[in-house]
Amino acid sequence: MKIIGEIISSFNSKDKVEKGIPLGNVTSQIFANIYLNELDYFVKKVLKIRFYVRYNDDFVIIDNNQRRLSDYLVKIRKFLKKNLLLDIPEDKASIRKFNWGVDFLGFTVLPNCVLLRNQTKTKIFERFNRSNAESYFGLLKHCNSYNLRTYHARTHR
Repeated sequence: MKIIGEIISSFNSKDKVEKGIPLGNVTSQIFANIYLNELDYFVKKVLKIRFYVRYNDDFVIIDNNQRRLSDYLVKIRKFLKKNLLLDIPEDKASIRKFNWGVDFLGFTVLPNCVLLRNQTKTKIFERFNRSNAESYFGLLKHCNSYNLRTYHARTHR
């Protein structure tokens, strides 16, 4: 616990004390997985939600019943507040039809394809260079990106 305390406090500036640790830091991913393991158990074993996926503090639940999804959201909010002292901001949770697409981790997931979000595409075009090209091509393998990859090949010969 002492080492964990040192890791967390090492990210506070001398001027102000902030909550948490920087996003992207490896420890933030590890801590999210450890701390939110109780959420995973609650969702899978207590609520018995079949289609649930979580990456760090982002998660998606897929169900074809809007009333059931609303009920899940209420129960998950209560669980997080009571057991983990966490809140889901009102603007960060939404219930929507799957065929409208689910925004998750820089992608829009649709019933028959996975697309790169426009904002993610913009960031890639702004930051793309030879040193990070393989990383971006690795990202593009996880979505329907044929047109984007061929456009890049044509314009960067």
